[in-house]
Amino acid sequence: MTTLRQRFLTGLLLLAFLFSGAAFSILNGQGVTPDITVALDGSGDFTKIQDAINAVPDNSPTPTLIFIKRGLYNTEKLIVPATKARIVLIGESRDETIISYHVYDCSAGGYENKCPAEDAKKWPGDNIRTSATLTVIADDFRAENLTIQNTAGPVGQALALTLRGDRAIFRNCNFSSYQDTKRSTRSAGRTNGICPMRIRAPICICTNTKTRGRAPIGAGGRNGRGFVR
Repeated sequence: MTTLRQRFLTGLLLLAFLFSGAAFSILNGQGVTPDITVALDGSGDFTKIQDAINAVPDNSPTPTLIFIKRGLYNTEKLIVPATKARIVLIGESRDETIISYHVYDCSAGGYENKCPAEDAKKWPGDNIRTSATLTVIADDFRAENLTIQNTAGPVGQALALTLRGDRAIFRNCNFSSYQDTKRSTRSAGRTNGICPMRIRAPICICTNTKTRGRAPIGAGGRNGRGFVR
């Protein structure tokens, strides 16, 4: 009972944080200084998003803000490991900061049931468990003002996002894929939903978020709670 109450109170606090306007935002010109900047042209700290994620201190008690400049980031299948908690990804432009990849599920001719095999082989361990362009295992993840897509097309399940961490927030984001756009791997049943929930996750929030795909909206886990505004 105590655990359920703690999760409920955590959810209420997170809602209050998001909707009060106290959350991170560069959309209104507030000029928040990032901890790490990613830029394809070399003007930031890194040119690759995964390198920036890997540079975040393990188990940091405070959020790490990664600012991603405009560009098409389409050479990486990204993962946020469990040790990289409290990461905040903020794009320079919702429609022009694009995180993209193209791996999809296949039954033959692939690697670990993923195709194209030559690209799937580049990504070991948890990163190849699903076809997702972005896999989030860490807790307290947040993404804002960017696009996440899977461009595999009508060839099978091609996820944009797999969410396995607790307390995730997606604000002012686009998600695009062919079949399943977002998936919670711990939820009961198949979930293609706009904010799918891991069963033991206290809360996941999506605000001002657009999803495009063959099955873009669905239900999440039985015991999780999702809020879409």
